[in-house]
Amino acid sequence: SYTVMGEAVGLAEQLEGANKIYGTQILMTEETQRQAAGKVEIRELDLIQCKGSSETTRVFELLGLSGGVAADTLALRDTFAAGLSAYRSQDWDQAQTAFEQCLDIKDDTAAKVYLERVATLRRDPPGEDWTGVWS
Repeated sequence: SYTVMGEAVGLAEQLEGANKIYGTQILMTEETQRQAAGKVEIRELDLIQCKGSSETTRVFELLGLSGGVAADTLALRDTFAAGLSAYRSQDWDQAQTAFEQCLDIKDDTAAKVYLERVATLRRDPPGEDWTGVWS
């Protein structure tokens, strides 16, 4: 009987669980995204802090091989990126508009997650030192 342990294994396990939250199939870290650059299409999803770690991790969704992703999926990615940028700038109106546009393109669980966050952050605004990291 064998087992695998360590920080990388823990991160992989948490990314696997995060797929359920975002409605995705495959998530990757920034390091993996860098290594695969030019070969795959990705969508940045979030900046998260995993349980038991003080470090933040930028996570990306694998959309498919470069040149093999549908136009509507690429449009969703670009619209989502605009929403993510507005979200991180605490421009809730612009973020909400972009994430709603994502839902016009496709039924996207990640956009729904962010719409819920925007609603929460409107009710209870973060401080000036907010980094956009989600635990």
